[in-house]
Amino acid sequence: MSDWLGMTPNPRDPRPELRARVLARAVRRRGRRRWVWLAAAAVLVLALVGGAGYWARERIVALSADRDRLAAELAAVRDTLGFVRGPATRVAWIPVTTNGRLGAVTIFADSASRRWLVRCEGMAPNEPDETYQIWFVTGGDDGRAGSDRDGDGVRGPR
Repeated sequence: MSDWLGMTPNPRDPRPELRARVLARAVRRRGRRRWVWLAAAAVLVLALVGGAGYWARERIVALSADRDRLAAELAAVRDTLGFVRGPATRVAWIPVTTNGRLGAVTIFADSASRRWLVRCEGMAPNEPDETYQIWFVTGGDDGRAGSDRDGDGVRGPR
């Protein structure tokens, strides 16, 4: 099978300039390959850093929105607690019966700021077409103060 190898001429050493050219070309190609790999690695690093930056930005925006919402809720709670615990606040508790069920209405009234907070508890649930209404009867300015259709809280007049 290797008989044909005997028919080839004896090997000769290549000319020195040819050898130098081939080695120089091989070194240049290796340098090009290295450059391509470095470029690919740089693109990958940039993509990872960009993706991490985008994720971090989205996370910061979401957390900032949560922080702002919580700060607003905290301010509202502090305002309500300051109102309820204020020195000018009077409290009235009134038992109320609705559909045979005993409940209560608690009224916090601040005479200094002229603010009221009305809290209803233990009342019978509304029917689908019913609405609870709260009326204030004062010196001469009587009228509906608010209503609660779905049980989530009383809203002011509309």
